[in-house]
Amino acid sequence: MFGFGKQKRGPGDMLADLIEHNAERIAATEGKDRQEATYLAICLVLDDLAGRPNGQEGSQAVLQLLQTRYVQHLNDVITYVAWSTGRLPLTAEAEAEMQRRHA
Repeated sequence: MFGFGKQKRGPGDMLADLIEHNAERIAATEGKDRQEATYLAICLVLDDLAGRPNGQEGSQAVLQLLQTRYVQHLNDVITYVAWSTGRLPLTAEAEAEMQRRHA
């Protein structure tokens, strides 16, 4: 009832739970497949962290998760962060695709 006897969960586990929860909601409400919904959920969490004081620490935790639990999304998420922060200019076609994907 109060979590006694349960294994202690760290911040990485809580972040993974948040990503999974958001992915479930995105898949259910936007009709995205689970893979795309997970990618979008990770981007959503990173966007939220970018606007918070000390958000860099959370972003580092998400990066660690990307390297261990969500490896299949690592390149796409790094590309998204570089694009969304203005560090990666894209061709007009790629820009349109990125905007469509995140609409």
